[in-house]
Amino acid sequence: MKTLVVIPLILGALLLPALAQETPAASWTDSLREVVDQVPGIRQVVDVVIEDEDVRITYVTAEADEVGYRAEMLDVFWAVGRALNAADRAVNHVILVSAVAPDDFLEEITIDSVHLAAYAEEKLTRTELLDLLSIEPLEHLNPDASSNADV
Repeated sequence: MKTLVVIPLILGALLLPALAQETPAASWTDSLREVVDQVPGIRQVVDVVIEDEDVRITYVTAEADEVGYRAEMLDVFWAVGRALNAADRAVNHVILVSAVAPDDFLEEITIDSVHLAAYAEEKLTRTELLDLLSIEPLEHLNPDASSNADV
């Protein structure tokens, strides 16, 4: 469990200075892509879309079990929350779409940006954040076709 706390702190120290400056939408999506891509365990960032003040990030997980997968998801939320706070961007929701392959999705996880900002500022615990998430399972094509079958 101690590793889950240390990784976000390291990520924040490395990534926040570059994100603190105001950037156009295209480079802002590139910046978010870089933030997520540097979270340990992320196999690939498939897409980052900013639309109607919502941020949607689709990524491929490398985790093979529920605990590792949830820890990775929390790390992604923490890194994105820190980036949003540093850039002072107006966002309503952050939506993560996790996948085991670029076209094989697991779930869509949505959080209100106010809660994400509080989590990134360590005003909410991981447990409190988990209680605030909206998680919608997506049609997973073939759970036996990947190394992530248990997720």
